[in-house]
Amino acid sequence: MAPVGFFGVLDETRRIIHAHSRHFLGLSVLFLLPISFLSVASPTFKSSFIDENPNDNQPHQRVEELLRRGAEGFSPGNGGILIKSVVFYLVYTALLMVLNICATSTIVCSINNGFFGRPVKFLDAIASIPSSSWRLFLTILSMNAIIMGSFLLIGVALALVLQAFSALGFQFSSPPITAPFIIAFSVMAVLGGLYVQVNWAVAFVIAVVEGSWGIEPLRRSAYLMKGMRTVPLFLTLFFSLGGLVLWWVSVDWLDLQSNFSKDPWNFPHKIAMSVLVLASMTVLLLYGFGSIAVLYLYSKALHNELASAIVKEFSQEYMSLPFDEHKVPHVVTVV
Repeated sequence: MAPVGFFGVLDETRRIIHAHSRHFLGLSVLFLLPISFLSVASPTFKSSFIDENPNDNQPHQRVEELLRRGAEGFSPGNGGILIKSVVFYLVYTALLMVLNICATSTIVCSINNGFFGRPVKFLDAIASIPSSSWRLFLTILSMNAIIMGSFLLIGVALALVLQAFSALGFQFSSPPITAPFIIAFSVMAVLGGLYVQVNWAVAFVIAVVEGSWGIEPLRRSAYLMKGMRTVPLFLTLFFSLGGLVLWWVSVDWLDLQSNFSKDPWNFPHKIAMSVLVLASMTVLLLYGFGSIAVLYLYSKALHNELASAIVKEFSQEYMSLPFDEHKVPHVVTVV
């Protein structure tokens, strides 16, 4: 089988979603819409929880504030804000993880059933959550442990290099963590993130469909992505850039209360824009989750694993009739 391209995966995803539009609409409202809302409105929730000034929620102001607090270090004056920030991000991350696990389990199960022509039922998709959630959770932990361990090794290696330069007599006129180091580290982080995303693109789908967990889905995903790594790369760039653009558009109306006090006549326009952006982000997330599930199925076909799955899928479709008990069974070839 020839490798399927970026547009082929998107087209197959569109076909399955449109064939079961009401089913995927229900899953989107239940899981993906809250993810979109939390992703967009998190700065407003954070400012309300920590009692910050809502006018300081612009991205550049938040970055400057974080750098200033990091330079000042921990002090009794900002200790309460630090604790509240940690609590907020822990709760926020846990809630997003639960919603993502539920969305991954239900959408992957639905896409897999729709691809093979099985009935796509809402209750069956919801019933897949308990059996898949713990496998997805352990796979997420394994992935994050490997990533954090890699960054730790890079940090230790960087510290050893700086220590070696100091031992050789090189003196730094400024702190070693300067703009060139930050830029180099950022470039390495972006490239490493893309490499991980490309090789482990279908790891969560494998955890749901094949029942594996931990490091095994990561290893198998890297195997299945051989020969078609450009497809998950383009999918990652497309959906990441699309989500980033939608988030950036939504920055202006994050604080609806402040917008209403400043310009009450323009408030309905802000509400309409918020609904439009949230709907766009929800659709983008739906196609993102669905395209990864379709990518998994096509990668199996590329590695000659889909034919056996189809034979197993339809092996029970043959029904033995009373008048053909003594006949020679036919051999069916699945193309």
